[in-house]
Parts: sequence; structure tokens; C-alpha cells
Amino acid sequence: MGKADVEAAQAMLGIVHTPPGSAVGDGVVLVCIDCEAYELAQHKITEIGISVLDTRAVRDLSPTDSADKWFSKIASHHFRINEFADLVNKKYVKGNPEAFAFGTSTFIDKEDAKSVLRRVFEDPVTANSDDAVSRRNVVVVGHSLKNDVKYMHHLGFSLNDIPNIVRRLDTQSLVGSKKTDLSLSRLLRVLEIEVDPEHLHNAGNDAAFTLQAFVLTALKEHAAPGSVSSTIQRLRAEAAATRTARKDGTRASSAFTESATTDQDRHADAVRSTGDGLFAPGTHPTDQAHKPIHRQVRSMEDYETSINKMSRRQRKLMRRAERRAAKLADDQKTLGANTPQV
Repeated sequence: MGKADVEAAQAMLGIVHTPPGSAVGDGVVLVCIDCEAYELAQHKITEIGISVLDTRAVRDLSPTDSADKWFSKIASHHFRINEFADLVNKKYVKGNPEAFAFGTSTFIDKEDAKSVLRRVFEDPVTANSDDAVSRRNVVVVGHSLKNDVKYMHHLGFSLNDIPNIVRRLDTQSLVGSKKTDLSLSRLLRVLEIEVDPEHLHNAGNDAAFTLQAFVLTALKEHAAPGSVSSTIQRLRAEAAATRTARKDGTRASSAFTESATTDQDRHADAVRSTGDGLFAPGTHPTDQAHKPIHRQVRSMEDYETSINKMSRRQRKLMRRAERRAAKLADDQKTLGANTPQV
């Protein structure tokens, strides 16, 4: 996955020249699939989304044409399974089966889903007509395609049974990382494709958005090679830095609190020793003014080991806490010196 697939996508769309006789040239049909499964029973497939782009329909378009001109050539379909129409996801993600934005949803029985899928992939261009034409080469597109392949198996359908499928491409790894999954919503943000959040997690919409992302990635990478992947990497680095800073801040705050509390306990004990016998237990001023948050006292060896493991920012906060504790100690010594001796 990666550069080779981006170049293949550009060749399919006619953005770059393809050698004569190439399987991905000569007007392949792009068929994007997306399935929605019920979150509490993954074998229950509730929706099927199909988007089709006949690459012969974009031959007259230029890479400099607007994205909307390219997107207008995409036809999308949304199928809902009658038996599971009342199952709507809401626990992990919010399903939107009623929000198909590219046409009218079609309800089908589960037993008919296999034949619908077969017809779409065997002859996607004329799947909704009675015209008999020779089969075209098909390239399957998906986002995290392996999941949709698994869901289609639950409907009794396998892509391996369709001989005219010549390639499969996954937008999740088209310009992303093999180590880290890239969500569809994030890819759409990277590509600046504006989407109403209420339209996501509808199989028909997600199929359309995925194919739009496929097309726009090919166009952007042609105009500025590496631009999409570098944007993804930059956003990931920024997100990682934010998480690290947040984690360091939490640790520093915890270290500051523990250090200050431990030192306060130690100095309060020292002050109490200067006035033994003057106050009843629990009535010494330091018992009230410096009531510890917790009573965990670390050894100096643990204390130094902890400091060595801290980041520069954490050490800075720790030193600040020590200075405040030292000032507190001076104040307590002054209080002890002014305490009448018996």
C-alpha cells in the first residue's frame, strides 16, 4: 500500500497515462462498498452502501477541475435489511440509517442481499437497467475493506466469486500508516471534504464519502506529491505531542502535590517538637494549618530516583515546590522560636 496504489488510482481516473492493455486502464469501474453491522451482534448486517464511478465518465475531466465536477460522476445506493431495520447502533457510535443523503434508501430481505451484491459487482454500470453489455473490469474500493469483506460473508457473498474484479484498494492505507488506523472522518478532514456528522455511519453515505476521498487523494497527490500523507503525519505528530504534554502536566501536578505534602508533614512534625507539652494532642496550630492531604512519606532514596525519572518541566515544578517548602520551614522555625519555653 502507499505510493504504488496512489499511482494506480491516478491511472484508473485518467490523471496519468496508462500503458495499453493495462488491467487498471481502459475504463475500469470503481465500486465502493460499505456495510454497517449491529454493534451487539456483528453478524447482523443492517445496511449496505454502494457507490459507483465509471472511469469512462471522467475522461473529459482535467486534474485541475473542481472536486465537485469529479464527485458528480459518482452514483450511490443505500440498502437496508428488512429483518434488522429496527437495530440502530448507539452504544459505541451513533448510527444514522435514516440519513441517506445521495438518494432514496431501498429495503431488501436478507436472503436477497447476496444476489443484489453479485449483480452490482458483476455489472455495476447497468445494474439498474435491463441492458445486456459485456462485463467491465471492476476495482473494489473500501475504507478498512477487510471489515466489509467479513460482513459480506455473513450475507453469503464473497468478492472471490466475481471474476471481473481485478483489484482491491483500501483508502485507510492509501496514504496512511500500516501501524495506525486512519478513521474515515479524519481522512475527510485531512482532505477538507465537509461532512455533516449526522451523515456519517450511514452505509450509503460512507460509501460515497470513501469514493470521494479516493478521488480527491489521487488529485491532491498529483498536484503536490506527498501532500496528503505529510498532512496526516503532521496531524498525528501534533496529536501525539498534545497527549504527551497533557500526560506530563498531570504527572508534574501529582509530583508537586506529593512533594509539598510530604515536606509539610516533615516540617510540621519538627515544629511540634519545639513546643511539646504546651498544646493538647490535635490542638497544635500546625495540626490545623498544615493538615496533610495524605500521609505517604517517601524515603530520600525513592525521592532522588523519582526526580531522575522526571522530565525537565517536572523537575522545574519540583524545584519550585521545594523552594516553597523551604520558605514554609523558615516560617515554622520563626514560629517555634517565638513559642514560650517551659
